[in-house]
Amino acid sequence: MRAADGAGRGGDAGDKRDEQGGVAGVSGVVGVIVKRASSIAPDNFDAFCIRGLKQFLNLEYASKRLIDRQNVPVRHHRNARKQAKQIGFCLALGLEYMENSKVATLATKPVLLYYSAMNFALAELLMKQSGDSSLTLARAEHSHHGLSFGAPSNVSRDATTLQQMSACKAKPMVSSGKRRGTFELWHRTAREHPVIGVHSDQDGKTSGPIPLMIGGDERFELLDEGGVSLLECIKLIPSLSEELARYGAYSSYARGIISSTKSGECHSISVLVHPGPEEIISGVSENILVSPALVPGIEIEEFQSGFALTANIYRGQKVNLSLPMVTSLTSGEVRICGVKTSINEFGAFLAALFILSNLCRYYADFWMERISAHAGIAMIAESLCSEYFKRVPALVLAELEGTLFVRR
Repeated sequence: MRAADGAGRGGDAGDKRDEQGGVAGVSGVVGVIVKRASSIAPDNFDAFCIRGLKQFLNLEYASKRLIDRQNVPVRHHRNARKQAKQIGFCLALGLEYMENSKVATLATKPVLLYYSAMNFALAELLMKQSGDSSLTLARAEHSHHGLSFGAPSNVSRDATTLQQMSACKAKPMVSSGKRRGTFELWHRTAREHPVIGVHSDQDGKTSGPIPLMIGGDERFELLDEGGVSLLECIKLIPSLSEELARYGAYSSYARGIISSTKSGECHSISVLVHPGPEEIISGVSENILVSPALVPGIEIEEFQSGFALTANIYRGQKVNLSLPMVTSLTSGEVRICGVKTSINEFGAFLAALFILSNLCRYYADFWMERISAHAGIAMIAESLCSEYFKRVPALVLAELEGTLFVRR
């Protein structure tokens, strides 16, 4: 993350196109970073996000968004419409799988939500990537989920909830030394969302929520070939922190507030990190990076647990302030990641549901026994499915519109 005044630059779209739609060559993608923010009334938020996704089922609307996002020249608008139509198809499937899951039990619900997330991932990458990633062309090399399942084969029947979750993994699909599949395509243009908060000027006027810092246009580190566990995925979904606490685990995020003020020639960004597990607080502090020129303008106040940091940036200074990945939940509430990760929040939902869907489909003895016993892994899976409806539509809409929507 870096201050919004230093927003990342999109790549050059180039002129080369193919007849399947979009810009030819993934290296030519533009507009992959979410740079805007808007707050929505809490009682209308979920319905707003669903309506927003359904708007992209309209071909004219989706085409205009795609053309604007990728700066498509007029001569290639026909190809853009083809890709926009595919976005609509994927969204329609994603929404239908999600709706159908409402009447399913936990025995099969993760399967339906996984295929919902898979189609949402396709819609996202079609909006942000070139025609090389279109449904038509991608099948040649990426006709696979992009993940393989690491089964809980060595877990004893009396293993704890956390041990069971640690044993179930989603591993990247690697064939002939190359990563392939939908997950790989999605991961290429997965980015951090902006940090949003309230800005105060020297006259005491406030505005917000506005993007205070923008994620860089850099790919996440590749997912380790050993995979990511179900436990790691759940820890990367901030709204499941209380559920984890019941089983003696904690979220990978620290609670915090980020704001900015301007007084004369000085623009200050303040980061308040609330008390939390020492490992996470340390992870946050160790991954706040500043350029040497900014060091004299840094103020730090340490608490028994947590800390407050203020970076004072003066006009004309060429400095860099970088934070770990931040998830904005409301217009004034953020979660700051205290671990190194290769996926964002949507990626955590996608990988977690991939794992659970495999348990549903291929490990009926393991899965049904734990459901009937109301075991911890089943209860956490139930909470994950519930949170899907509250978080995933908003995350996907942000990628399609280029605007992060949060509850006011």
